[in-house]
Amino acid sequence: MRLLFTIAAITFSGSSHAGLRGDWQSAGAPIPPYDPPYRFHYRCQAELSDGEERVSKGGELGRGRPFKLYAVQKFELSNGKTFGRLESGTWGWVAKLLDAEDRSKAEIELRKAPKDAFSLQGHSAGLSLARGSSEAEDRVTLSAYVKLPHDGFFVTGSERETSSRAAESIHVRAYASLYKEEGTEGKASYYRTLFVVCDKVK
Repeated sequence: MRLLFTIAAITFSGSSHAGLRGDWQSAGAPIPPYDPPYRFHYRCQAELSDGEERVSKGGELGRGRPFKLYAVQKFELSNGKTFGRLESGTWGWVAKLLDAEDRSKAEIELRKAPKDAFSLQGHSAGLSLARGSSEAEDRVTLSAYVKLPHDGFFVTGSERETSSRAAESIHVRAYASLYKEEGTEGKASYYRTLFVVCDKVK
């Protein structure tokens, strides 16, 4: 009985409304959701890095070799899934050797995460489409969100890139940084960069 009364009250209130008062034609109004009448599908790769230069201490890379560390994840976006929380996916680790003479051999896939690996929590990517004057002129937007945790708090960064639906590939780079006083050593810098690239399947 209470539920029916509430619905009736809401309906009555809505019918007495004089009219919309918002400026829905202004540039600041939100874009209405667009569900395209066709199927779309993108294969994507996310690459996460903290930008730090490390020195190998043995194992797969040998000893004393400078490298930068990347986490890499492959995923897909489509009509059925336009947003992905990357922390729920499977990451792999890649070391990029900075002293490699042969650049084709500079990237080494690691069997496990290094002990000083950075956090993989809190990152995401999403894809949305916007209506054009025709389906051929629809626009696609790829967005990325990156999180940089440090000492119990965090900073975030986000970025988006828009391209023609006809483009075969789209990419975006999100960046977060933090500068902090570290005792007598001066300022320390911390970074996190998320690069996402998506190739169109259809």
